[in-house]
Amino acid sequence: LAAEAEAWSHAHGIWLPMNHPRTGERLGGLWLSRDRPWEEGERLLLAHLLQGYAESVALWQGGSFWARVRAGWVRLGWVVLVLAAFSATFLIDVRQTVLAPARVTAVDPSMVTAPRDGMVARFFVAPNAEVKKGDPLFALDDTELNHRYQLAREELALAQTQLRKVGQLAFSEREQVAEIATNRNLVREASAKVDFAAQFVQRSQVHAAVDGVAVFSDPHAWLGRPVRLGERVLEIASPQRVEVTIELPVAEAMPLVMGAALRLFLDIDPLHPLSGRLHFAAYEATPTSEGTLVYLLKGEFDQGTVLPRLGLKGTAKVDGLEVSLFHALFHRPIAALRRWAVL
Repeated sequence: LAAEAEAWSHAHGIWLPMNHPRTGERLGGLWLSRDRPWEEGERLLLAHLLQGYAESVALWQGGSFWARVRAGWVRLGWVVLVLAAFSATFLIDVRQTVLAPARVTAVDPSMVTAPRDGMVARFFVAPNAEVKKGDPLFALDDTELNHRYQLAREELALAQTQLRKVGQLAFSEREQVAEIATNRNLVREASAKVDFAAQFVQRSQVHAAVDGVAVFSDPHAWLGRPVRLGERVLEIASPQRVEVTIELPVAEAMPLVMGAALRLFLDIDPLHPLSGRLHFAAYEATPTSEGTLVYLLKGEFDQGTVLPRLGLKGTAKVDGLEVSLFHALFHRPIAALRRWAVL
């Protein structure tokens, strides 16, 4: 070609080789020619252009045969590694756990309910205050009851006056003797009405039946609020008998075993969890105030644990059964995929 260059090429030519950017293998080249000489700046620009061409050709060809072989073995190695890791998830057993919101509640608290229909007038105790048996807790509005009590007393006084009048007339008028028994019955009836009204007035004030701590919300939210007979107003709980109540969302449900270990991370002290054991799990889901369905779980604290204050909230971690690592990693995505497929 060089001997016959004058026949097919211009006077001034330049050869630009293309080498593989990583292995250095010769991929080809570019021959350019023209009538005037090539300048140094043009040579540098063309060399930079050929580097880009070499990158493109290398990507298109995939390198040499052995480079492709090495790349194939690398890809195969990664595939084998991924398959081995995926297979190991079926052989490795882990302890399934779940996190759910929790709070500290009382064990068998004494419920204090409204003794009758009415409106809450005042509270005598503050939330979380210690109370003794017989201490007044709250009172219902007794304006109407006092009015009835006064009317009953006036009716009793009137009946007693009528009885005395009939008794005096009986000395002079014998026909009045028969009216004495009738008026005595009226006095007994009026006296019963007074006693009944007095009992209702006394029942307007509710007293503590046991010792403990008064557990209820803000008293100002209760003042002026109408309540029905038997409606719960507050609880009296013992600070020495507390447990943890867990609200497990239905989407996070898993098989549980009574006696399973749990840990409570309180919001006020998350770095020092409290340990305990699960002793109750509801079979049916119950709705919450937010409109979600949850399973109620309850656990008791281990012996020697410093019992937390009633009403504290946090997050509980409950241990479940031993399952394969595959189940622990993919049971939630599979469940979500199943729900999406059903929809």
